[in-house]
Amino acid sequence: MVAEFTRHGAEISTHTLRWALGARAYGYSNALHAVKPVAPQASGNRVEYRRDGMTEWYENGPLGLEQGFTLAHRPGKANSQPLTLELGLRGDLVASLDPGGKALELRAKDGEAVLRYTGLQARDARGRELRSWLEVRGERLLARLED
Repeated sequence: MVAEFTRHGAEISTHTLRWALGARAYGYSNALHAVKPVAPQASGNRVEYRRDGMTEWYENGPLGLEQGFTLAHRPGKANSQPLTLELGLRGDLVASLDPGGKALELRAKDGEAVLRYTGLQARDARGRELRSWLEVRGERLLARLED
């Protein structure tokens, strides 16, 4: 498996399959602010996409490739709506949501499970865990959290 980082996010590939994901927008509910593609910056085992108010990061470690987001401030008024990070999904794999909305199983077109996207966690600036879940809408992955 190989991970490449482009202006649009991470691209994961094997000899025969390719899958990509990267931030598209963030905000509350459906009032999302689009993010612009930026050049990735690498240091050691970490790659960052630094944008105004948000850093999207990837780290390669013992559990695999970890993805995270750090927000410098709230992107507007919540109005009792969940904070949403919208990721674009592209490639040869089909994403299906696990029950509970905490993980994705990524399958090849023949139905074989190839990758898992798991371990969803969200914390506020004080380190408190926040309720979070995933939703799949076509080629969009929505990470939602109550902040």
